[in-house]
Amino acid sequence: MIIEQGRATGVEFQTAHGRRTAHARGEIIVSGGAYGSPQLLLLSGLGPAQHLQDMGVAVVRDMPAVGANLHDHFNSYVSWRCAKPITLNDLENSPLRKLSAGLRYVLFRSGPMASNGIHAGLFSRTDPRLERPDLQINLFEWSTLQRNKDRVVPHPFPVSQ
Repeated sequence: MIIEQGRATGVEFQTAHGRRTAHARGEIIVSGGAYGSPQLLLLSGLGPAQHLQDMGVAVVRDMPAVGANLHDHFNSYVSWRCAKPITLNDLENSPLRKLSAGLRYVLFRSGPMASNGIHAGLFSRTDPRLERPDLQINLFEWSTLQRNKDRVVPHPFPVSQ
């Protein structure tokens, strides 16, 4: 990031043709994800001053909250087989059901395509001494067999009998 008079005014980036610079006429939005955004800010000298100094980064602005309380979105999955063909897995595994759900959404903005598949959620504390919840539980109507570069592949449940 290029910082002039305490304000981000552009970015420097590497290409196959060498280092390039882009200046912004308006504001700059740092959007590198949960890890990339704080990293970019820290590498640009924006963050906890002592930490930046310890890492050999010139401090542009002391911002203690940058990178603080950073947590990964750790997930544990538990899946059960459903004996009836009522899950989103069944919809994904049936071209006719997919077409029907798509038409229902286009015509009425309702049905399984009007949802992200999370139908119940809970925030809870794992220890009553904590001030805020540190655990999130979501219940989905689908389960995944694998994720690859092209798509999420659902389990083929229920098994035909």
